[in-house]
Amino acid sequence: MKDEILSYGQMCNKIHVNTIQKGMNYHIKKGISIILMSVRPGAPYDDEIDTQRNLLLYEGHDVPKTKQNPNPKIIDQPLTTEKGTLTENGKFVESVQRYKEGLSSAEKILVFEKLNSGIWSEKGFLILLIITALFYK
Repeated sequence: MKDEILSYGQMCNKIHVNTIQKGMNYHIKKGISIILMSVRPGAPYDDEIDTQRNLLLYEGHDVPKTKQNPNPKIIDQPLTTEKGTLTENGKFVESVQRYKEGLSSAEKILVFEKLNSGIWSEKGFLILLIITALFYK
């Protein structure tokens, strides 16, 4: 796995965008999907790189924090919005479904790991083959 250290600006320049705001970015540029992750203590998501099995375990997006939902960690972001458009989670799930049905090749995702504020490690491209969802009640 690649491990190039980059500043936030270098990371954005590498893929020719001005900013990357979300953890999951499906086709942020034509044919480029990005995942931003962190395994630092206190990180908001429970991400993990399993080097033994060559897997990225990535939590994905939660629902937004609201008065009705003060703890967004208990509900995963749905696959579609109220208007019926795909959420970021939904875009990645649909990509896996298209691959499994033989309708497209597997999605290549460029992964960056946050090491510290403004400091990132490029992990390289991973192939998205499986999505497993756990739903908490």
